[in-house]
Amino acid sequence: MATGSQVPLPRLATGLLLLLSVQPWAESGKVLVVPADGSHWLSMQEAMWELHARGHQAVVLTPEVNMHIKEENFFTLTTYAIPWTQDEFDRFLLGRTQWFFETEHLLKTFSGNTAIMNNMSLVFHRPCVELLHNEALMRHLNATSFDVVLTDPISVCGMVLAKYLSIPVVFFVQEHSM
Repeated sequence: MATGSQVPLPRLATGLLLLLSVQPWAESGKVLVVPADGSHWLSMQEAMWELHARGHQAVVLTPEVNMHIKEENFFTLTTYAIPWTQDEFDRFLLGRTQWFFETEHLLKTFSGNTAIMNNMSLVFHRPCVELLHNEALMRHLNATSFDVVLTDPISVCGMVLAKYLSIPVVFFVQEHSM
């Protein structure tokens, strides 16, 4: 009969699995985050906190003028100029949303919704163009040697930036259950 304490195999396997799951096997990385603003950003913040908790360095890249993206202690915020003031941006983004709630003639509703979609297109397109033409910032991003770009697929800018920087892109998609 063997002496000493013996640990049942299931408990040993469970303990080993638990130890392996919390052991940091990979080095922390540099993550460039190119979020979509609004509710998409609010959902992404939890993932940003998890990245920070696991030792990753995250840099969030956003226009100076935005709805919700503000500096936090768990990431570095890098902003760039766009040709709108905060008031112009707010009017531009929210100015026609009342069209969704009005009951008008079908053609008037369609026209209003088309204008909203054009505005939304500009809200995504113009900041991306400003970013990609900001030579100093692009040089800085290239020199920083990020490991990955984390972006929201609603905006193509993160994908374009990842391609330019020649680094992988990861899409942040949150599943919503109904």
